[in-house]
Amino acid sequence: MKALYIGIDPGVDTGFALYDKSAKKLVVIRTCMIHEAMALVIRYKAMSKVVSQGLFVIVEDARQRKYFGAGSDAKKQGAGSVKRDCKIWDDFLKSHEVDYVMRHPVKGGTKLNKEQFEKITGWTLGTSSHGRDAAMLVWGL
Repeated sequence: MKALYIGIDPGVDTGFALYDKSAKKLVVIRTCMIHEAMALVIRYKAMSKVVSQGLFVIVEDARQRKYFGAGSDAKKQGAGSVKRDCKIWDDFLKSHEVDYVMRHPVKGGTKLNKEQFEKITGWTLGTSSHGRDAAMLVWGL
């Protein structure tokens, strides 16, 4: 059984969240650059082996998104770089033999404001929208 779950919201500003299932709480929520998030995944993978916990990563996969809403031409253009980041994450996690899934963006499961996020999770330490989106991928597993 996996005990540590990492949520990744790819993009120029990468959302990263760590959820400890055994403690039933979010441990880390942050926004960073892609290479920093990848280094964190490697670090937590090594740590999970030392303490005999499993690690599982969930990446929001923009390549699976079909609907872009109002202003969709501009959004589609910006989504191109995020789709490239999703491919990079897919390749990275495979090459490092990390258990993971690339997940379709869930309508209503992202873009929570600070107050909504605090009410759902109890997290009060401050977050960015990217960090909140990453956390919602793993919250309550």
